[in-house]
Amino acid sequence: MWNEAEEICLKAIESCLPEEGVREALKQIAPEADVYLVAVGKAAFSMAKAATEDLNITGGILISKYGHIPRPLKGIECCEAGHPLSDENTLKATQKAIDLVKNRKEDDTVLFLLSGGASALFEKPLIPLTELIALNSEMLKKGLNITEINTIRKKLSAVKGGRFADLCAPARVYGILLSDVLSDQIDVIGSGPTVKDTASSQDALDIIRKYDLKLSKEALEVICNSESGRAKNAENHIIGSVRILCQAAAEEARKRGYETILL
Repeated sequence: MWNEAEEICLKAIESCLPEEGVREALKQIAPEADVYLVAVGKAAFSMAKAATEDLNITGGILISKYGHIPRPLKGIECCEAGHPLSDENTLKATQKAIDLVKNRKEDDTVLFLLSGGASALFEKPLIPLTELIALNSEMLKKGLNITEINTIRKKLSAVKGGRFADLCAPARVYGILLSDVLSDQIDVIGSGPTVKDTASSQDALDIIRKYDLKLSKEALEVICNSESGRAKNAENHIIGSVRILCQAAAEEARKRGYETILL
């Protein structure tokens, strides 16, 4: 019984391996000109490694959690930053990503690889970093779910909620996403740097009131005046998620004669 359970789990994990998912997704794109890579998250190294092996990358940057970059990748600048809370290295690395993609041509492609932890690892805040860190700490302590946290994060950032895709314009953006959000709501995954925000400023204010979060007058004004990025130049694909993981486990269990129920 234990061996079967382990084999079912391993089969499920195989369905969401970052490198294989990236390679499969890359079959759908045919770059017309230069390709610039931005990989962010705890699986950024694996995802970027696959991309550099399958595409000719003109330049790139990788941002991951401290200790999650095992070795250098040729042609890619590797940066480590804070998680679960952003730090100064987060801001520096994010600015490097912005500098990499700005002023690109219309036929260029920005390959954006996103995985868990990206909300903390990719940030250009519209409020002081100290206040953002305090707010994120408070949200974690008060038990907000990931959708609620990222709804607020998107309103206080210059790169979240589709704004990073806008910074890449007129270049085309191709997003490959590993989802750690149960609903797979695409604009919530990593706070949606390449996806138009579906949440309103009022949604964010309602969450702030619900949990009695402490924000400065300036931060509240930023939220009230927030405008989502358009991200019209972006195409996004989910290559792995909890849903895909569970479906793969259920399929493998059925093959072994088990009756399965997906909750």
